[in-house]
Amino acid sequence: LGDNYGTILIGRDFGQIDDMARWDGGRILTDPLGAAAYWVSAYRQAMGLVPGVYWESANEMSNFSWMPQYGLFEAERVRLMHEEGFLACIGNFSGGNPPIRPDTNDPWEHFYPALEAADKYGAVLGLHEYGGLHMDMFYGPNQRDSMLAGNHALMPQTYAEGWLFGRYRKVWNTHILPNGWTRIRIVLTELGLDRAATDVTDA
Repeated sequence: LGDNYGTILIGRDFGQIDDMARWDGGRILTDPLGAAAYWVSAYRQAMGLVPGVYWESANEMSNFSWMPQYGLFEAERVRLMHEEGFLACIGNFSGGNPPIRPDTNDPWEHFYPALEAADKYGAVLGLHEYGGLHMDMFYGPNQRDSMLAGNHALMPQTYAEGWLFGRYRKVWNTHILPNGWTRIRIVLTELGLDRAATDVTDA
């Protein structure tokens, strides 16, 4: 399974709570390292059934004031899983999230422990990317003013970053590459169309 066949397989146990604030009574928020050990213990049997799969933990955490705890939890989870021969997929943030520079609310530095562990132990970073009506919305030249003016360039061919689709490039260029964590691989664990920026999509 997994990389042995040139394919990355992502695992998520839908029978378990994956909301980090509710999982194990919110222990991630008060004891992130202990919560990581408990997570590995709770998922060990399931992970053992499907070797070679990269396992997610929380899905689309959205309260970024908790990013320091989440970063520590994911870093420890990656380390513990590596010790037992398991693979981790960290992050799995929702489309357009978390905020990223030049947004002053950018919380990514609090996630650095997880990114450093991912680089060291071979985990992958999962991101969700959704366009709004057009997949290339807010990508390259297709920013809000251009879209509202009807100047939509269909999937620009030049290299560009995006705020929705192509956001992974912002993450790479802003936080991963400058820190030298270039062994990290980014996977889009969800991708599609959504109702993002309704002032543009409904225009």
